[in-house]
Amino acid sequence: MVKVKKETKQKLSLPLYKELVDLDTSFLNEHLGWEQPEYITQNMVHKFRGYQEEALRYFHYSQVNEVFKFRNINHVLFNMATGSGKTDLMAGLILYLYQEHEYQNFLFFVNTNSVLNKTIDNLTNKKSEKFLYISDIEIDGERITIERVKTFPKNQSKNTIYIKLSSVQNIASDIFTQSENSMGKDDYVRNKVVILGDEAHHYSASTKSEKELEQSWEKAISIILSAREDNRLLEFTATIDLENKSIYEKYKDKVIYRYALDRFIQDRFSKNVKRIQSSKTDEENMLNVVLLSEFRRRYAYELYNTHVKPVIMFKSQRIDASYESNQKFNELIDSLTPQS
Repeated sequence: MVKVKKETKQKLSLPLYKELVDLDTSFLNEHLGWEQPEYITQNMVHKFRGYQEEALRYFHYSQVNEVFKFRNINHVLFNMATGSGKTDLMAGLILYLYQEHEYQNFLFFVNTNSVLNKTIDNLTNKKSEKFLYISDIEIDGERITIERVKTFPKNQSKNTIYIKLSSVQNIASDIFTQSENSMGKDDYVRNKVVILGDEAHHYSASTKSEKELEQSWEKAISIILSAREDNRLLEFTATIDLENKSIYEKYKDKVIYRYALDRFIQDRFSKNVKRIQSSKTDEENMLNVVLLSEFRRRYAYELYNTHVKPVIMFKSQRIDASYESNQKFNELIDSLTPQS
């Protein structure tokens, strides 16, 4: 795969992340040397990689370290490359927050049903091959049950983790309409809750109606988070446009961990993605990539008598920009001539 990238921009400051990086090597850190608890290793199917352990450790610092004693770190963002195991980390954090901080209620939300269905299997479906925990979770000799719920029960059972999985649209609807068998603000006041948001920030809105929807979703999550001082919001994303000033201002002091594609490739966990810096136009980049793709196809056939089908992927920050690029690409291909 070849990824064409425009010229690198100035590196942005992320105060919380930098503070945690420094804390992780400071002899003044009373939690220096803290390691991933055995109950996570023993109860999960996949063993954490070093960077996942580091991400968990940074979160641990943010919740218990003396430096943060008078700062309520209740909203954080894990910015990690696609394929680096964000859902595994999420599953480990659920066990950590349950065991170390006595959270039983977890609200998972996302904006697409495909991700929602996958996560249902990951976190709650013991019969699924994608289930991230072992079949019988046990901590300190106690059997722990994970129960998928539509509403968090008023009377909560011991040794039980309750997980509500929903789309952000449905959560917002429940907050603002208060229909029967839904969860309103008062339900999030009763017991402390951890909100887990996967790819949930919507800054791709281009029309007025989309912006209004975006704001209502964000407001609903904010209402839940502020319902109690000990509620927590943990967001996870591979792609966040920190070059956008409004997004940067919102998240600059919330990014708790970064594991970008560059590090993912450097650590040899990713397929080899060759990144090419370019200041050319989108159309010129598209044409170059098509030529390279066709060259590879012909090379494979002429030298190895093998038919291959190279894949080209164009990625945009916003949905409307993606549609626009798709139109440009189709027009480019339709108008190709030997001269061009």
